[in-house]
Amino acid sequence: MGGEYSAPVVRELVRASFSDAHAWGWSIDGTYREVGMPRAQFDPYRQSTLWACVADGRRAFDALPAQLRRRVYLSVVMGLPQVEVARREGVTQGAVWQSLTRADELMLTFLNGDEDEAG
Repeated sequence: MGGEYSAPVVRELVRASFSDAHAWGWSIDGTYREVGMPRAQFDPYRQSTLWACVADGRRAFDALPAQLRRRVYLSVVMGLPQVEVARREGVTQGAVWQSLTRADELMLTFLNGDEDEAG
């Protein structure tokens, strides 16, 4: 993954950080080999990079204010449509959309830094 994180990538990393399946086929110590594939290899550098990206996504999520974390969790992790999140939260769909947009902005700033700092 070169360069900066994008909103769609961060959302997928957040989703993965809540799933036991995100670790399927990975091992921390590098001993995992796919069943039936005795010559299967792993790339510890690529594996480590993916783990680091998932951890980055989770750290950005954890840094959000509670209301935004809750709405991102319901929408991104649980896969609920914005209408359903709005119903559960007792707000309009527009409010949910604004919250998710703001959450994207905050997570990207957390991960990529402030654009005003570069330069």
